[in-house]
Amino acid sequence: ALQSELDLAREVKTLLPGLDAPPCPPEVTQAVFRTTRRWAWAERPRQLRRRVGRFFGRVWQPALGLGLVAVVAVTTFLRPAPVEPPLSQEAEVQQALAEVQWTLAYLSRVGQQTGDAVRHTVLETSVVTPVQHALGSALNEEKN
Repeated sequence: ALQSELDLAREVKTLLPGLDAPPCPPEVTQAVFRTTRRWAWAERPRQLRRRVGRFFGRVWQPALGLGLVAVVAVTTFLRPAPVEPPLSQEAEVQQALAEVQWTLAYLSRVGQQTGDAVRHTVLETSVVTPVQHALGSALNEEKN
């Protein structure tokens, strides 16, 4: 029984490639074409975005950046300076006095910081610490 089934399978295997394929029903062919078109249209925007992205990334992105910098530079230089109303003599004096006060406060702060820096870096390391060591060793010798 097994031998006869094996012989039948071999005969089908040899005869099957020689047979003509049955025709596909037209409604199946149309359904496959519709589905393929739908998939193609759904994929089209993604392909377009990829192509545009590659194009803008390589060619236009540096050009757009340079153009933006140029526009900013031109608008900055061509913009008229703000017009301030003229100050009265008393207002000018008040403004000058405020500027002098700010300058003196700034110079005072800078002077204080400079003094602190000189004291910490120069005086303590070069004068105070050596004198303390010298006095400390002299006091220790007197005690002994």
